[in-house]
Amino acid sequence: AVVASSGRFLIRPEIFTFFFTALYLYIFIKKQNLAFYVPLLQCLWANMHGGFILGILLTGFWALGSFIEGYRQAGRINLKANFRPFVIFVAVFLSCFINPYGARLVAYPFFFLNNKFLEKYVLEWLSPFYGGLNIKSVNVIAFISLAFISLLVLGLNIKRLKPFHLFSLMAFSYLGFTSRRNMALFAIVGGVFSMYAMAKATERLPASLKRTFLRLRYPGGLFVIGLSA
Repeated sequence: AVVASSGRFLIRPEIFTFFFTALYLYIFIKKQNLAFYVPLLQCLWANMHGGFILGILLTGFWALGSFIEGYRQAGRINLKANFRPFVIFVAVFLSCFINPYGARLVAYPFFFLNNKFLEKYVLEWLSPFYGGLNIKSVNVIAFISLAFISLLVLGLNIKRLKPFHLFSLMAFSYLGFTSRRNMALFAIVGGVFSMYAMAKATERLPASLKRTFLRLRYPGGLFVIGLSA
């Protein structure tokens, strides 16, 4: 994930989108009791980078996933149980309008994404596979490897993953495969969910193997970071 996203390790406003994407994943996966703070975070994101629409997307996936989970568990639609995620989603959307330009800023990313000139002539908006597979690109090879690992982990843990995980992984996979600049976003989401699924899988391992896995994760992470540098 680090190697696949290293091509976007630049001093640009999009680093805020990387940060908030990772933060939203942390909240929606591990700390849902902090979800009430997401509208405030969304307001900050909207005033920092146009990628704030991903915050709306992630919150929508979380709210929809909560609804689906509630229905599967209770066997019926429980409006009371899904009221909180729905309110947070609406608050997240409305918070985007708290900016110096109002509705124009909220609408801007949608007009920007419909710009056909970018899709055809700007390199970072082209697919990673435009012009064929570049096996000399470490970023592209790492991206393909992460996509394969994510698909494999997804298949092996399909029953353990929640709807939010599936929706997010599919959406960011699409973004990553259609634009080079989005490879880093897929690396964040794919890396997080792959590690989450592998952590769940290790719960079934014998205690000795589990301890070995935990001891190796930090040296392994440092090795990958050093490799990408």
